[in-house]
Amino acid sequence: MIVDWFERQRLNEVSENKKKYHDLMDEFEKIISGRSHSIVPYVTDENGKFSESKTQAFIGEFLELMDIYAGKNMLWFGRIVDEKALPGQKSFCRYMRLYLYLAVRMSLLKLDWLENKIETLPDESFNTILAGCRNFNSGQDKDNLLLEYECDGFLSDSGVISWGIEVYYWLSDSTEDTWMTPDMKRRMEDAFEQLEAENGDVRSSNESPADIMDSDYGIGGDEEEYEFFMEGCGTPLKEKPFFHDLEPWKYLHEHVADAETFCARFREFMALLYSDEVPYSYLSIMTKVVEGALDMYLCKHNISIYGNAYDMADAVIYIRKAMEKTDMLYRMERTYGPDSLY
Repeated sequence: MIVDWFERQRLNEVSENKKKYHDLMDEFEKIISGRSHSIVPYVTDENGKFSESKTQAFIGEFLELMDIYAGKNMLWFGRIVDEKALPGQKSFCRYMRLYLYLAVRMSLLKLDWLENKIETLPDESFNTILAGCRNFNSGQDKDNLLLEYECDGFLSDSGVISWGIEVYYWLSDSTEDTWMTPDMKRRMEDAFEQLEAENGDVRSSNESPADIMDSDYGIGGDEEEYEFFMEGCGTPLKEKPFFHDLEPWKYLHEHVADAETFCARFREFMALLYSDEVPYSYLSIMTKVVEGALDMYLCKHNISIYGNAYDMADAVIYIRKAMEKTDMLYRMERTYGPDSLY
């Protein structure tokens, strides 16, 4: 039993160390590629505010680079930005325009209150353009997204879709999920009924209001407090008198002056995704083509080390030196024991 416990502890330690290593490598790759560079100057005006014209210029240039990257790697034929493009290509081009617009808007927001709810949050770097991607290989992938939302009330790791739902909630006046079309709601209900038929109740919480009050609010035994709590239980947060005093509402309405436009674009984006107009042959490679186009954009604007032979040569030297020093740690420990490192 002691050995089993020790092995489990070692396994946990190995897993944590591997995660630290891969996280460091991800950060390093962002620096090399230029994705850690701020996108703000490219999409804002002289006052640091969101600029529609500069954002549309960025989107236009990005889509042109997507076509070049896709053509070079034979991901699709023709150009999605062409007037003579196929219907599916035109739909994907429209989808990408909406996606890039939303990703840019998200990069200008700090969604700190979601850090315990959503795994990856946007920041002001170019990496947000890539981090916001979500591939869809089939209709089941789309259904799974709706099922997660129905069961948990949010999406934990779906990039722009996760962020957009949360921002939309605070910017929209409606208490309903108006970003969902009627067809999406029916699709979600059908998928959820099928899931419950196979697995029973699958919602994330089956606690009663009394249980929630006891565990989350620390209230118990006071009849008046209990009745007050229960009376407000069925009231949506948006209908409570203090809603407009909450920090997310104040922050977003200060930083998103065109809330109606943002909400309309997000509704359009989600409606297009679930309309099945965009072929899965494009949706399934979205992350790959966005990463490729982003590399090209950052090289074109002299932001990425990948596009500079001299800087890349220096970076390789630094990497090799780090490898040699790391290997030295291993050899010293093997030769002289763990204490030799301290």
